[in-house]
Amino acid sequence: MTATDTLRLISPMLILGLAARYDNIWVTDNRDHTVMKLGNDGDLLMTLGIKGQAGTSDETFDRPANIAFGPNDELYVADGYGPIWVQRRTSSSRPTTKCGS
Repeated sequence: MTATDTLRLISPMLILGLAARYDNIWVTDNRDHTVMKLGNDGDLLMTLGIKGQAGTSDETFDRPANIAFGPNDELYVADGYGPIWVQRRTSSSRPTTKCGS
C-alpha cells in the first residue's frame, strides 16, 4: 500500500501541510484536527491530536495548517485557523512550547 492509498482510506480530509523527513511523510489534516506520520510504504505510524476534536490543550489541535522541522528534529505545527499559534514538539513528539495568540 502506498502513502496515497493510505490517505485515500483516511479521507475525506483536508491536507494543508505536507513534509518529508527521514523516509517518512508528515501531513496535517485540517478537517480532523490531526497531524499524521506515514512511513514511505504508506503505513500510518503516528497520529498527533485527537481525530475530529478541536482544542487548545497539548493533546489537541484546532485545524492545523502546516508543519516544519527544526535543526534538532523538533516538530513545529502551525495551528492557524482556530487559535493562531505555533506548537513546538520534541523529536519524540512531546509538546513543549506554544507561542502566539
